[in-house]
Amino acid sequence: MCSAKSNSYNFSLKAFYQTFLFLFLLSTLPIFSQGVGQYPVQVSTVVLPNPPMYLSAYSGVETDKLSVTLLNRDTQQSSLQVKLRMRIYCSQGQEISSRAESLYTPITLEGGIPLRLSMSDLAAYFRTENLRIAGSLPQGKLPVGHTRFCFEVLEYYTGRLLSSQGCGSAFIVLQTPPLLQQPSHGSLLTDDPTGGILFRWSPQHSVGLERVQYEFILKEMFDTQQSAELGFAHGVEVYRTHTTATSLLYGMMQPPLIAGKRYVWQVRAFTDPISGTPLAFENNGQSRVFTFDIDYPCQAPQPIIATAHTNGIHLTWDASPHPSASYHLSYRRKDFSSTWHQAVTTSNSYTISNLTPRANYEYKVGISCTNKTNDIHYGTVAYIAYNPDDSETSSATTQTKVKECGKSTPNNISNTEPKETLWAGDVIYAGDFTITLSTVQGSNGRFTGEGKVHVPYLSGIGMSVYFSDISINTDNQLIEGKIHTVYDESRGTIIDLDAFDHGGTTTPAQGVLVPSYKFDFALTDVTRIHNDPLTNSLSFYDATGSRVGNYELTGTAPSFP
Repeated sequence: MCSAKSNSYNFSLKAFYQTFLFLFLLSTLPIFSQGVGQYPVQVSTVVLPNPPMYLSAYSGVETDKLSVTLLNRDTQQSSLQVKLRMRIYCSQGQEISSRAESLYTPITLEGGIPLRLSMSDLAAYFRTENLRIAGSLPQGKLPVGHTRFCFEVLEYYTGRLLSSQGCGSAFIVLQTPPLLQQPSHGSLLTDDPTGGILFRWSPQHSVGLERVQYEFILKEMFDTQQSAELGFAHGVEVYRTHTTATSLLYGMMQPPLIAGKRYVWQVRAFTDPISGTPLAFENNGQSRVFTFDIDYPCQAPQPIIATAHTNGIHLTWDASPHPSASYHLSYRRKDFSSTWHQAVTTSNSYTISNLTPRANYEYKVGISCTNKTNDIHYGTVAYIAYNPDDSETSSATTQTKVKECGKSTPNNISNTEPKETLWAGDVIYAGDFTITLSTVQGSNGRFTGEGKVHVPYLSGIGMSVYFSDISINTDNQLIEGKIHTVYDESRGTIIDLDAFDHGGTTTPAQGVLVPSYKFDFALTDVTRIHNDPLTNSLSFYDATGSRVGNYELTGTAPSFP
């Protein structure tokens, strides 16, 4: 009986201690429960917008995109020595976690006092040697998309879990490369070394504006049929430089650009790792590529060399290198004419004909490199006194040539190289005759057209001519073919004056004489001459039919042939 009571007593005592231990453990269970908010430490994680894409950026101290706040809520243990466990969940399934075996600096949490951990405090958890990465992260770069940064608190020495996960989310994005602005794609520019070419671009990235640098690259394209991208890939580099500005003035200190060439340029945005957290850009920070062409200079020709001849004033100048250049000549009498006479040529010379001797003429030469009529750049106005008697074809020379009227000019031309092209306004030479072309067709030395010949035997008088399939050499000399004068008897501009000069005799004096006629009016605009046999005079009319002047003849012939 006693033995049975003793066993019963021992059983009851054992049950009491078990019950007490159970109740004690039950009272402490909420502190270590896995339920949310039942751990002694509370974790809050904050991730600001546009966090860095590279993990290495989080191991520095210059970024403030991530912070963790810890609060010790355990009233029974006022001070805790803890460490963190970090997990990063990427949008493409990669998971990054801190290594438990790594050594971290203990974090002391005082009861009831929140502790904020900045990136300088968290940097050790992002170092490469302290990370375990599940999945592929080339160059330690987080993928674009939604990313969660989660932290848990562990007791420092035992590794016991003291908090639930505190997570912060952000969207990882690539920064946008710069946007090229000037010169625009496909521009046509004139290389002006004094003013230079201004290149401009605008930043498109949203963070790190003060730390971004730009690499400017300029290349020459050889195949203008290629796309801009291929032209840049295969082009020859002309100039490269780095700058923190968003513009670049390309001037005399840079390699010269060549007229007629096409160039392609690009700007790359980047951050120097030494200067701070690197930024990840789309397309490695490279902008689009733009092309531009360097046009030939289109400047008014200077100087203009003017020479007076019996057949007019011959103007010459240096040809422009622009392939589309055309020259616009304007001239007028300086004394009373207010109307500018116009002429256009693609050659670098022109002869102004039908001028009044011993009169002063103003002239200017402009250039146009487009098809726009208002896009003409004129040089300065100059003037010349037209005195053909003082020119190289003087009156004495004319007398000599008159004596040889009808004599064949020996063909001593040795140059047989064909002229490639001729243009209206050009001058060709047939023996002693100078022909100014009004219309011309053909190429490679064979030409057909019309013009005006200046006859040295008739004091340089101009006569209309035409020619067909003649051969011209590179000295503008006729080497084969015939040039024919145009005579229209009904127009009356060419008449026989022998009857007046020789008293109406049917047998004129032997030889060729050069009569001298003096008029008190200009013959420049005369288009028709009328003979009046009753008054024995000639009347001169202009293109409008108005009479310019009248001249009385001294001969006695009753009529003209």
